[in-house]
Amino acid sequence: MQAEQSLSPPLHVVISGAGPCGLLAALKLQQSGVRCTVLERAAARRLEADVGSGYDLSPSSADVLRRVGLGHTLGVGGLFRAHQAICISSVDGTLLRLAPLAGAQHAGYYVASRSALQRALLGALRRGGLLVRSSDDGEAAEPNSAGWADARLRGADTSADTSADVRMLCGYDVVSFKEDEEGVRVEYRQRGRTDAPTSVLRGDALLGCDGVHSAVRRGLHGGGSCDSLHFCGAVTWWGGTELAAGTALEAAVASSQAKGDAFLMITGTRACPATIVAGITDSAAVEGGKKVTWAMTMPPEAAGDGERVLGEGGASAPVGDDLTRRGGLVGAAAKALAVAAVAKGGSFVQDLVAGAEENKVTLVGLFDRADLDLAWTSKGGRVALLGDAAHPQSPMQGQGVNMALCDAYCVASRLAAAQQHGVASSVTASLRAYDNAVRRGQVNKIIKKARDVTNWSVSRGRLATWGLRYAMALAPLGLIMAEVDSSDIANSKALAALDEDLAKL
Repeated sequence: MQAEQSLSPPLHVVISGAGPCGLLAALKLQQSGVRCTVLERAAARRLEADVGSGYDLSPSSADVLRRVGLGHTLGVGGLFRAHQAICISSVDGTLLRLAPLAGAQHAGYYVASRSALQRALLGALRRGGLLVRSSDDGEAAEPNSAGWADARLRGADTSADTSADVRMLCGYDVVSFKEDEEGVRVEYRQRGRTDAPTSVLRGDALLGCDGVHSAVRRGLHGGGSCDSLHFCGAVTWWGGTELAAGTALEAAVASSQAKGDAFLMITGTRACPATIVAGITDSAAVEGGKKVTWAMTMPPEAAGDGERVLGEGGASAPVGDDLTRRGGLVGAAAKALAVAAVAKGGSFVQDLVAGAEENKVTLVGLFDRADLDLAWTSKGGRVALLGDAAHPQSPMQGQGVNMALCDAYCVASRLAAAQQHGVASSVTASLRAYDNAVRRGQVNKIIKKARDVTNWSVSRGRLATWGLRYAMALAPLGLIMAEVDSSDIANSKALAALDEDLAKL
């Protein structure tokens, strides 16, 4: 896609975070002729790492990917497989339902591993000229050093320059930011080096796409008791299991796909209150080329001793606190806890967990925010929180990444229009248009619903477990799918509102 001709001096947007949200925002800005710099805590080599997690991409996310020229990644021949059927079973192995999806039932959904989505977005950015520097390259990654010259920040005339530079600094933390009439001043330094000197970027806007532990959010709302996390009463393991040919697990998965490419839903029992959602993705690592990407949610005591969740190095933390490090507990300890947690489950679930690659199993506590009414934008109007930085939530409604991609596209599109049309105060107006009462109300409703679904999904109560089991087995399939689909409507409405607003310019 070609960058649009700008009618005003180019903007410079600073983005904190290079997950799907930050990368999608950067890609849309790049395609629209808006320059940006991305600050990412992780090393460059980790950007596309396969950490076992995956996403259920919704129709709104598919729409966004098509809008940025990545429609070829969807469906047959693409990176992301479309859902054609549904397989619902109990954790004890009982098959409750296997049915094809017809007509509008759950149409337009795709299963994606996180690494594949990162790879698709980074590939598109690289084709547009992305320049990446990492703190582990052995040289300073200063934006104003050779190769990083920022003519606008030096005061040079760039009004005739329609190129859109996208630069990424990996291995750096946002330390602080300060707004003024000219924009926002972002201070950053090498990750983990509190003794290191800080560097400064100036931009017209700062987008916090840096997740639930957002440094930008902490700078905006103060963190700690001023903006506490709310524990959702559950923990989740993410993992990926390669399907070795000839195994019982491979045969069981193959039977679940008898009605077409199916996504898997597994409900819990009183003895093993695990809710598992899974999708089948392609893999070059094994004969047959298939892998199950799964997420298993259980009550917190399944991950630790009594009322505590185990953390890094065998330490433990109260279940109401975050796990002991950013990203949760990863590796052998996380897998060992998952294996123990499904000891009273059926053979399929036990094989699925036991077969997961050890270094790709992650255990996290599920958190959203206690105060859902805190602003997503700053008082000065130059800073905005997107995705989990704005509205983290339990994954039980499947909307985390989908809301993040919607946020990223809408904000980047509004900023692109601000540059294109050169309207006075349009940067601040663009960010404030994103943080609107309608969108906020819809998002908060979904967050609260996700809390309820999480509680039901990990309950050991007889009524909850049997009620969910029989509903999944006997309720009309259209009703089940309509309930699953309902949470994505907010994203589709946000995209429609964006289109309507831009059409007026």
